[in-house]
Amino acid sequence: MTKLQPIITYPWTAPGEYCEQIVALGGTYDECGLPAVCTRRVNGSEPLRLREILANSVNLGAVRVLLAVGPQGFIDFARKLGLTSPMQPDLSLGLGAYETQPLELCAAYATFAAGGIYQKPTLITRIVGPDGADLLLPPPPEPTRVMDEADAY
Repeated sequence: MTKLQPIITYPWTAPGEYCEQIVALGGTYDECGLPAVCTRRVNGSEPLRLREILANSVNLGAVRVLLAVGPQGFIDFARKLGLTSPMQPDLSLGLGAYETQPLELCAAYATFAAGGIYQKPTLITRIVGPDGADLLLPPPPEPTRVMDEADAY
């Protein structure tokens, strides 16, 4: 699985602005209401669910989702999740062609675990001076909701 596949597929699992593009691409849905993506499996050709694309690291499926969402739409969402590494709006994003920092990825994935709230990582939580007293640190940035809690689940 490319490191960005869970982020690329997020708009397909959440209701909202991408729904019409999803219906136009396939129109078939699984028992949970998630769109099925038609792509080739090793053993033949049949629809794949998003969970199968992620579990089996199907790059073609990720690229097809990226095509529906639009590379720039993905980059805009990735920026909300704290991914600041350089990325160009092209389909190679679905293949993991661009470098990302591990800390950025951790913060992005943590946003899903935090119910859709992004918190910029804080690496230093305490500094003790030579006299043993704590030095004042700037306050951490406020957390930001970037997706609905139900959608993050």
